[in-house]
Amino acid sequence: MYLHLSREISIPAGDIVAIINLNGHPGRSVRKHLCLPLVAVDGIPERDWRCLVITGEQVFALPVTGETMVRRYQKCLRQARYVFKNV
Repeated sequence: MYLHLSREISIPAGDIVAIINLNGHPGRSVRKHLCLPLVAVDGIPERDWRCLVITGEQVFALPVTGETMVRRYQKCLRQARYVFKNV
């Protein structure tokens, strides 16, 4: 299953390592310690970053809250369980 980060960007749900809610903290300082390339989804400026989605290869900065991304992620997992249960 894929987690949709924007209309153009989807990532495999199994690649997600963490979803971090920024709560007003600067995202670049968090990302700098991870030593991974950053993708600002839809080119949003840093002041609009609300969460980071981290995979083993990249960090995605998003304008939605971490709670929203966790709900989307959980929805992907529920759909995957349904698919595998009915195979």
